[in-house]
Amino acid sequence: MDIHERAIGDITILRLDGGLGLDNYREFSRRMDTLISPERKKVIIDLDQLTYLSSWGIGILVSVAGKIRKVGGVVKFANLHSEIAGVLHVMRMDKVLDIYPSVDDAVASLHEPSRKEG
Repeated sequence: MDIHERAIGDITILRLDGGLGLDNYREFSRRMDTLISPERKKVIIDLDQLTYLSSWGIGILVSVAGKIRKVGGVVKFANLHSEIAGVLHVMRMDKVLDIYPSVDDAVASLHEPSRKEG
């Protein structure tokens, strides 16, 4: 898996390319630990190029979201493929993760009050 980073103002956007599962969740977790800091208050994780997501991968996404929130940040997820969105829905993770149809929608949500943040 590759993680591509870019910024829009004070928002960090991380695009995940490849799969996230048992074979690479530790590497992903370590990489995310290096990226998470109190200076990065707004993070969007773009899943457009995510090719697969196992239960291990779901667990690490929830964990990363918790770590970002713990340092006072906000995390949004964007661009889920229908298969991945379906799995997250069945596991009710769409109630835990703040999911948006596009990066632009997630960026817009960070510029206005959100009922999930409040």
